[in-house]
Amino acid sequence: MFGFRAGLVGGYDRQLGYIAARIPILPYAQPLGLLRWEAVSLDLTYTWVVMSLTAGVTLW
Repeated sequence: MFGFRAGLVGGYDRQLGYIAARIPILPYAQPLGLLRWEAVSLDLTYTWVVMSLTAGVTLW
């Protein structure tokens, strides 16, 4: 599955960009890829400067 996730993020400073230093809560959108096979899942997300890979196992 491929899609997008959107939300709000806070608590960042100038390291995220000059806008984050001025505005306490920022909107974001990120592409999302989800691969699921039986009880195992693998998520890949990317947001501006961060790529995240998450693996999971469903127990029930």
